[in-house]
Amino acid sequence: MTNDEQLLAELREALHSAQQVPAGFIAAGKAAFAWRTVDAELAALADESSDSESLAGVRAERAAVRALSFLASDISIELEVTADALLGQLVPARPGTIELQTQDGGVEHAATIDESGWFAIRPLPSSMFRLHLRTATDNVITEWVTL
Repeated sequence: MTNDEQLLAELREALHSAQQVPAGFIAAGKAAFAWRTVDAELAALADESSDSESLAGVRAERAAVRALSFLASDISIELEVTADALLGQLVPARPGTIELQTQDGGVEHAATIDESGWFAIRPLPSSMFRLHLRTATDNVITEWVTL
């Protein structure tokens, strides 16, 4: 290899490595993105009911969930699972928006909450999800759940 070829190879390598984002920058970016909802209050799953009763000592598949209640400090999110949608209401009622977020960080569905606190999310989520509620006074994220 001549000096010119060696110089060109080193320049190619320098340009290639300059175009790559350092792993530390990527990790810092992901960590900063994770903190975007740090000020959101976590709403805990308070109640989960199903359309069939469980029998103690009987081995069976878990019944389908029909209602969920999430409690935050001054608001609750009540959900009813229907055949094709999540129907919900905020208590106390107030308008806002609610997003259904998936584990990959995406927003699968978003809905507007009306003055009565009602909203509907269609279609039903097919994987684990959480809800992110925003009103004029609230910023709440629910626990992760699977239907």
